[in-house]
Amino acid sequence: KNQDKIIRVLFIITVLFALTRIAASFRDYLEMIYLPNFGKFVREFIFEHILEKFKVHFDTPQAGEIVARINSIPEYLRSISIEALNFVLPPLLIVIVSCTLIFSYNTTLGCLITTSFVLAIFNVYINLKKCSNEYDKTAKEYYDISEHVQDKISGLFDIYINNNESYEKYKYSKKEYAHAR
Repeated sequence: KNQDKIIRVLFIITVLFALTRIAASFRDYLEMIYLPNFGKFVREFIFEHILEKFKVHFDTPQAGEIVARINSIPEYLRSISIEALNFVLPPLLIVIVSCTLIFSYNTTLGCLITTSFVLAIFNVYINLKKCSNEYDKTAKEYYDISEHVQDKISGLFDIYINNNESYEKYKYSKKEYAHAR
């Protein structure tokens, strides 16, 4: 009887290991196929969206902010995608298979674990919205700092003529401090 249990446990471990390797191979395939063109796709999407937005509601766009977003958003999205592929996909597949196996042994325990998993995903979804709002605030501050630096670099001659180097360093340091908080 113990030998049957040992064989079942070894079988489950083997299946989980195989699924982890399959998920890792799938992740590598996605990275190889989609990530090289990912930045291009995102930049084109943003540029087309900007053209459509200002066509309907014409306004003078802030070029520094737009350029900073076009350059930074693809890298952020790419890093998030890689993180998701590396740290979310394989464990998610393992959890789904584990819940299925637990259901086959004990329905009550399977329902409990599946409900817990669904609640955990719901919690992540709620917190993701909050984190997204905070990211928007942080990104706005980052773009403001980028625009400030761009303005100051464009006006270096005025800074040197007016002997405001110390003052400009102080103002920049203050902006960076506010951004870091």
